[in-house]
Amino acid sequence: MVEEARSAAQSKAGEAAILRQKYDMSAKEYEQRISTLRQLHQEAYAKQKAELDAVRRERESIAADNKFLEHDLAREAAKARQAQRTLREDVAGDKRKEHSGGSRTGTPRKSRALPFRDGFDDRDFVLSPTKARDKSRPGTPKAGAKRKRPGAGTEQSPVQGEPLLLSQPRPQRSPMDLDQPIHSDSRPEAAGDVFNLQSKPDILHLVLNHKAHGSEERVMEALARFTFPSNPEKKLSSLVYDALSVPSAPAVDIAKVLCDAFVSLWDQSLKESFFEPIDMILNTIQFILGSESLMFARAYIEKIVPLAITTADIVALPLGRAAIAQSKMTDPPATDKEPHQVNAFETLTLLHGISLACVGHSNDMETFWRRMEFDFVLLMLMKAQPLSQISLMLQLLRLSSLPSTFGAILGDEDGGRERQAKRESETVERLTLLLFDKFASAQGQEPTTQRDIMNLRVEVLSVLEAMCLTDHGSRILATHKYAIGRLIRFLHDTTSALRHYNSTTHDLQIRCVNTTMRLLYHLLTTYSSVIDIRAKLSVIHGGPHKHLIALTRLAFSDPVFYEEGIELEAMDAAHQLLDEYLSPVEGEALLQIFSSGRSEA
Repeated sequence: MVEEARSAAQSKAGEAAILRQKYDMSAKEYEQRISTLRQLHQEAYAKQKAELDAVRRERESIAADNKFLEHDLAREAAKARQAQRTLREDVAGDKRKEHSGGSRTGTPRKSRALPFRDGFDDRDFVLSPTKARDKSRPGTPKAGAKRKRPGAGTEQSPVQGEPLLLSQPRPQRSPMDLDQPIHSDSRPEAAGDVFNLQSKPDILHLVLNHKAHGSEERVMEALARFTFPSNPEKKLSSLVYDALSVPSAPAVDIAKVLCDAFVSLWDQSLKESFFEPIDMILNTIQFILGSESLMFARAYIEKIVPLAITTADIVALPLGRAAIAQSKMTDPPATDKEPHQVNAFETLTLLHGISLACVGHSNDMETFWRRMEFDFVLLMLMKAQPLSQISLMLQLLRLSSLPSTFGAILGDEDGGRERQAKRESETVERLTLLLFDKFASAQGQEPTTQRDIMNLRVEVLSVLEAMCLTDHGSRILATHKYAIGRLIRFLHDTTSALRHYNSTTHDLQIRCVNTTMRLLYHLLTTYSSVIDIRAKLSVIHGGPHKHLIALTRLAFSDPVFYEEGIELEAMDAAHQLLDEYLSPVEGEALLQIFSSGRSEA
């Protein structure tokens, strides 16, 4: 009886220990999951905050520069006004001398007796101008005297007053004189007038004096060298000035008129395949958007996004076609002898700036990605494109993870939902391949380094992290045929590369290991009901082996030297995934191999 009671007590104690262990494990799993999600959210928030802070600092710097430029322009305008005033005084003085000389050579006046004489002839006697102004008004003329206005031939007073401004011809206003207000009494009757810049008097000066990158020539001066093939008699700068010469109105926004003018030039340049001035036009548009509010930039989504896609395609399409032809071992398609003078990087920079302006405004962000095209996104993610442009497209994609979509958004007509899901899967396919692509240095550019490649892979993982912030993006990764298998392969390759220490890339490799482990833990634990890990591993070569090796190295790693920087949370996540993947016998055998302090704990 005692033995039976002892056996029953031990059995109950074992059951209680098992239940307690399961409870502790579930509680730890829950805490780990919450910690992982919180860390993902904090990192995404920190990245977006850093980007917004950078934009804010840039805007503050531009505002400070604007104030200095405004002060310099006001000083130069004051100098110009002073020079014009001096010129008018010189002209008036010359006229006074001419009139005075004419009166001396004319018929002399008849002398008359004066009550007090000082020995001088009255023709040589001139009253002081001050006394002439202080003298009381003349008395009533004698009867019979006729009041006549002196004719042109009569003698004028030797003391000439300063001529009235209305008596002088109105000087033509140049674009640099726009800081002087236009008064209603001097406004010409001809149709068309320059804006009255009372609300924002600096933007026009800034744009007219803006210089494109790497140029000492003002944009307006450079545009004066170009004309459209369809209108060779009209310079591009004249078209901008014509846009400014519209009837003034108090509610007109000069920045909008300027931006519309340059967007119109951009559109016309694309229609006529006139690519040479596009870079200057793009740079000026970006300057105007950077000088205004974020709401101002969001208002140009519909106009700018299609033009930017068309412009980038001019350079990106030939590169993509050549890469496809080379992969098929065929002759590359014929291209133009002269390369197009279009900077696709500036185009993507403009798109990225507009997308940053849409952060926090879901409707505007959705509008932005509805105007984007999936084919354009996939084209810019091809390894044939320059790394800088691929990186910018990845930064754009990181902002595209919305609650119900990822990437470009298609319409609901003609099976739009199925096409949307297919295109999102193709985008994930291209993203995961970037983790293993080998990049050659583009012709005419700096050599591609290993650090550049690792930075690009960090950008890819950041896009996948942004996807995991929404249930829609997480399910795309969880249900994708190759995504999880390729992440495990990348984790295996990166942990193996840590043994070949490279001081230039070690910190980025550690960052990739931590991020990849967090992604795998989030997907495999949150969506375990829809993920068959063995099926996911079967689609990559040596998948089960690479999975086991990568998790084992990470779970039993010693964060010193080679593995310095690996997070404790990543090690714990690898331990838990190993516990769920291995059988109890396999787990005991693994524990016998690794007798570290962590395994004993």
